Amino acid sequence: MSYKYDAFISHNGADKPAVERVSKALETQGLHCFFDKWDILSGEEWLRNLETGLGESHFILIFIGTQGIGPWQQAEADAALRRQVQQRQNCIIPVLLPDASPEDIAKLSIFLQGINALRFHDLNESLPHSILAGLVRGDDPAHLRQLIREHAHAPDDLLQTLNYWLTGLHVEWREKEEEYRISEGQGKSCLRIPDLSTSSNPDSIEYLLNWKSRLTPMLGREAELKVLHDWADARSKISICLIVGEGGVGKTRLAFEFATQLKEKGWEAGEAQGLEGSWYTGSKGTLLVIDYPEQRPEKVTALLEAFTVMPAPERKLRVLLLGRNGDFLQKLSQAAKSLLASSIKLRGLAGGDSASWDLFQQAWQQLHELKETSLPPLPMQPEAFQEWRQRAKLRNRPLFIMALAIRLMLDSKAKELSGKEIIRVLTKQYEVTRLEKEAKKRNIDKYSLVMLQALAAMSGELESEALRQLIDTGQELKLDIQLPALRQLKDTSLWSQHGIHALQPDLLAADLLHYALTELAGDQSGAWQYLGLEAATDVANASSIFGRLIHDSQSALDRPWPLQNLIDWVRREPRRCEKLNLALGRNNLEHTLLPLAIAVNKVLLTHADSPQGQAKHLTNLARSLGESGERAAALQAIRRAVEIHEQLAKDNFTAYGPDLARSLNNLSVQLSASGERAPGLQVSRRAVEIYEQLAADNFAAYGPGLALGLSNLSVYLGESGERAAALQAGRRAVEILEQLAKDNFTAYGSDLARSLNNLSAYLHKSGERAAALQEGRRAGEIYEQLAADNFAAYGPGLARSLVNLSVYLRESGERAPALQAGRRVVEIYERLAADNFAAYGPDLARSLANLSVYLGESGERAPALQAGRRAVEIHERLAADNFAAYGPDLARSLVNLSERLGESGERAAALQAGRRGEEIYEQLAADNFATYGPDLAKSLVNLSARLGESGERAAALQAVRRGEEIYEQLAADNFAAYGPDLAKSLVHLSIRLGESGKRAAGFQAIRRAVEILEQLAKDNFAAYGPDLAGSLVNLSVDLVNSGERAAGLQATRRAVEIYEQLAADNFAAYGAVLALGLNNLSVYLGESGEQTAGLQAIRRAVEIYEQLAKDNFAAYGPDLARSLANLSLCLRESGEWAAGLQAIRRAVEIYEQLAKDNFAAYGPDLAGSLVNLSVDLVNSGEWAAGLQATRRAVEIYEQLAKDNFTGIGPDLARSLHILLTHLEESDKNEEAAEIKAKLETIKQRILDEQIEVPADIAWLFE
Repeated sequence: MSYKYDAFISHNGADKPAVERVSKALETQGLHCFFDKWDILSGEEWLRNLETGLGESHFILIFIGTQGIGPWQQAEADAALRRQVQQRQNCIIPVLLPDASPEDIAKLSIFLQGINALRFHDLNESLPHSILAGLVRGDDPAHLRQLIREHAHAPDDLLQTLNYWLTGLHVEWREKEEEYRISEGQGKSCLRIPDLSTSSNPDSIEYLLNWKSRLTPMLGREAELKVLHDWADARSKISICLIVGEGGVGKTRLAFEFATQLKEKGWEAGEAQGLEGSWYTGSKGTLLVIDYPEQRPEKVTALLEAFTVMPAPERKLRVLLLGRNGDFLQKLSQAAKSLLASSIKLRGLAGGDSASWDLFQQAWQQLHELKETSLPPLPMQPEAFQEWRQRAKLRNRPLFIMALAIRLMLDSKAKELSGKEIIRVLTKQYEVTRLEKEAKKRNIDKYSLVMLQALAAMSGELESEALRQLIDTGQELKLDIQLPALRQLKDTSLWSQHGIHALQPDLLAADLLHYALTELAGDQSGAWQYLGLEAATDVANASSIFGRLIHDSQSALDRPWPLQNLIDWVRREPRRCEKLNLALGRNNLEHTLLPLAIAVNKVLLTHADSPQGQAKHLTNLARSLGESGERAAALQAIRRAVEIHEQLAKDNFTAYGPDLARSLNNLSVQLSASGERAPGLQVSRRAVEIYEQLAADNFAAYGPGLALGLSNLSVYLGESGERAAALQAGRRAVEILEQLAKDNFTAYGSDLARSLNNLSAYLHKSGERAAALQEGRRAGEIYEQLAADNFAAYGPGLARSLVNLSVYLRESGERAPALQAGRRVVEIYERLAADNFAAYGPDLARSLANLSVYLGESGERAPALQAGRRAVEIHERLAADNFAAYGPDLARSLVNLSERLGESGERAAALQAGRRGEEIYEQLAADNFATYGPDLAKSLVNLSARLGESGERAAALQAVRRGEEIYEQLAADNFAAYGPDLAKSLVHLSIRLGESGKRAAGFQAIRRAVEILEQLAKDNFAAYGPDLAGSLVNLSVDLVNSGERAAGLQATRRAVEIYEQLAADNFAAYGAVLALGLNNLSVYLGESGEQTAGLQAIRRAVEIYEQLAKDNFAAYGPDLARSLANLSLCLRESGEWAAGLQAIRRAVEIYEQLAKDNFAAYGPDLAGSLVNLSVDLVNSGEWAAGLQATRRAVEIYEQLAKDNFTGIGPDLARSLHILLTHLEESDKNEEAAEIKAKLETIKQRILDEQIEVPADIAWLFE
């Protein structure tokens, strides 16, 4: 049959412009189309002409666009289908215009759903026009698909069946099973993107501040959008991502802007309202956005679990969660966690870009357009705006920038522009005033509507039944603000469908609630807070929202919350505490609610009518007190709980043995935290014994408790020096938890990570460093996974594991990764301490002290000193409030700071910090020697080093002797724990004795240190081999100084052999000490006449330091310079004068570079190297250069001696003597006379002040 037309164009008149473009494209390709605009003239019979056109057209093209199905299209489709059935010939081609909706496609007949359809993504693309022409011409479908495949940018869904676009995702909640069922099938509705932009309300602050109004475009989030698009484009079929951020940063706006962009790329995207439905899926994929999942954590986690068991979807599925934290994900199974992508932490707009200013300008313009008023000049210039932003971080949040624009629109000359004042003015002007006027108009209590709108924020919505209960309880309590009857409320502006919705955004709701409680409720604010919680359908969920609102009020709006009023009220109403206790007893309770939880448990404890109830409330109380940083009170509470459980278990072990074991475990933790280690160990052993007995009968029930008990026990054993027993307990705990976590990672993953962390510590103490590093890394990986989902819960554990890992990395020579880990620990504790300083401030200070060590070792002395100082400042603040708890930490940080100050050349300050740290430990050890005696000894050894650097040798010797005596006492009782420390103190003692001229005693001390370390290394070479080698180096020095050169050389050779063995396995860790040993060996070989061997040793040392300094000059540059100075001496003695001069010149160049950055630390070395250079220059005949070098050395020593004459005076005298000699040999008699007079003055001062001088220049003072 021949046809007059190739195609009949069926379309909605609203899509006519787009359809005409396609029709014209078909005409240009030689096809004749029946198009009503072209083929039905004005005045002709419309319906008859349509019927004729349909009958005379080969194909019927049914166009579906953004305006849905047209009034005639359904009839045209039905007629086409009848013809298709009658003639048994396919004649229908559905054509989807850009952005066509599945809901409109579905309105066509189900008989069309298997027919191929063509989709236009862009009318400017030539390929779909060509394919459509080919379909109409009847080209071979295989040929058409080949054209699609060959086109570089052809969309995947260009040619598909209609059924492809009509598929959907069916999500059903089954109440009885409390689980979701997810399947693919027929879609019924599109996912929606909330939008208020077409419903403008310039008189509503909720509209003006709500992201849904889209008053301005989204700005400054390009980087986050890229991350989200990369996530969507990833290959995985199903993936979940969490956007975390504080209120007002723009989480929801970002999510739905992303959803809008995905829609443009062929995705179906929007809000998964109600968490169940049948939604169409996009041709590229589907994005479900879930806002505030923490408000319905059980259902959200159930939904995410359901994704793990659903059949693999045909197209990609992405779930985007928007929340304040990831706490609601903590109960996910490992399978569900495997679907989680990295979370996105959203902060305020970056300070360095223009997005904030652009946002402010656009907001200003749009607000006036919305008000339909003329646009006045901007009330702020860029400089003033930037100054406003910089005063507080929260002002970088888009919500506050919008609020600023609204505030200045109301009053362009407003002066109070802090975040809290802006929000309060907007709250009162837009909400409070409006609701008070309405209440007056309706003749109800003036403040009743304000209070109800405020209380709705605590549960998200107050439904009819909740409102009825709230009204009744308010009347029962005879509160001053009289709430209207429910029937009256339904006629007010507050009522929406089924109740009163919370005000949005959250910060506005938090401010309104704060205003209502503090300005309206007065001394009844406690009762109103309780009413808001009690009225909620889900009190636990409402308490979570309540905690968030308090946080917003305190941290973002800087308004103290009247929580004490609620606490005082529940104390007077004990019968109402039980319901609150159920809500506050959940895991990961918001820190803002801890004071309330403590108060509730104290009330319930007072009114408990049974020992079991008392023990329960004491245990809960101890936990809350511990989380609040009240250690002494927490210890007291848990001790009382143990006493009760002891009595109960004595009468009925089967029933109460488990509770006793748990409370003993808790008590051991609190005892250890309070420094009572011996009692803590005893209690921990008892807890394990009970768990052993229980687990023997029922491993499934008590295996976890046994593992926890073993893990705690291993810690206390390790602290007591019982390393083998600690390692055994730690390994057993890990074995049990490996078994448990294999079956249920969600439940036991964190315990496994914690026990691996502990095990790594014992392995490290036992010298099994490779194993320690391996287990430490494993613990870190698990904590990383856990913290990514729930930072609040597992961030502290991650930080602790990173602390250990940084130590293992550092000792393995991986200094850069160690420093990186140390920095990350500080970042984590900074974040935690910002929310809860009482709990995490101490950890932050300790992490800063550790970081200062790593920075110092990496040569970053200024940042190291800064971190050390900050640690001391925090500990000062903590100890001022609670010396008993934080005095020890303050002392430790002071000792650490003294070391950093010493490294930086600030010797006076270093000595002051060291003295103060030692004084605190004296005070602590006087009260509790068992706990603080070891710390006192360590601080005395450190103090002796600082005193020695300052030239106070007698005091230095006295300090180290006292430290060694304490270690003797401790090691006599527990050699395994304190033998290593005793050996190290003996090494220091030998140095101080040698400096004081008591060589025989020093010799005896170092020999004893070597003997102890020989004994320790024999049993555990990995742990004590490095210390043994170090002590042998010191022994060799004393032997040589005592004239026993052969023995000294032998000791040094042995030390180098040990270092060679260690460096062969781990060069990064032991290369530097090997080079140091070779340095010393070269000196002794030279003194023994083995100059060739000595030169070979020092050359090897220089080569090692060259390699190390190449990677980290700041850390190893000083050692390289020292080894070059020694090399120059060896070369000079071997007659290689030119090479020796070259080496000392290079040493001077390095010291010049180091002293430029830190003169106090490296000035002495620079001056010493200049003295050596001057000697070599003079010996080489370069008299002028030699004289210049000596003069410069004298100048440096003079500058240094101004601050520290005791330490530098002897070096200054030596340099003056050398300069005098050079001047006399150069016949510069006048200058020589001046220098001689200066030398005599210096010598006399040294003698007058009785400053000890080195033996090699003692003759100068005879």
